[in-house]
Amino acid sequence: PSATTAWPVVSHSFSHFDLDMTPVEITVDDADGQCMDDARWLWYNIDAPAKIGLAAPVVQLLQAIGDRT
Repeated sequence: PSATTAWPVVSHSFSHFDLDMTPVEITVDDADGQCMDDARWLWYNIDAPAKIGLAAPVVQLLQAIGDRT
């Protein structure tokens, strides 16, 4: 990566545990415009969100990312 920026800690309490996560924004140098997909991962399209259930802190984080783009 050419740059990394830690975002503020996101805290959320579930019924059975507390979650504290530190999102990290990573800027990646262009790799000849190529991207390797892997069946283990899912690209998330901010403009066309998948209709899947996500935890509230993940939804909030994705909204924050969408607001920046």
